[in-house]
Amino acid sequence: MGWLAVIPDFLTANDDFIRVIPSDQMFSTEVWLVTYADLIASARVRAVADFLSEQVMRSNPELSGRWTGA
Repeated sequence: MGWLAVIPDFLTANDDFIRVIPSDQMFSTEVWLVTYADLIASARVRAVADFLSEQVMRSNPELSGRWTGA
């Protein structure tokens, strides 16, 4: 039995997933990191935000804001 899930491409880069919904029909190409206002200065929250940002920019140029494709 197969399963269907909507997950970001960069999480499946090295796995045997099959894309069944074209990219242009997906919800959005935006990624948001949300936290409580009093936690934004936390070193732990900043470390997670920096790590996620680096992973997205390295793995998916379209989500990084630096994509120049059509």
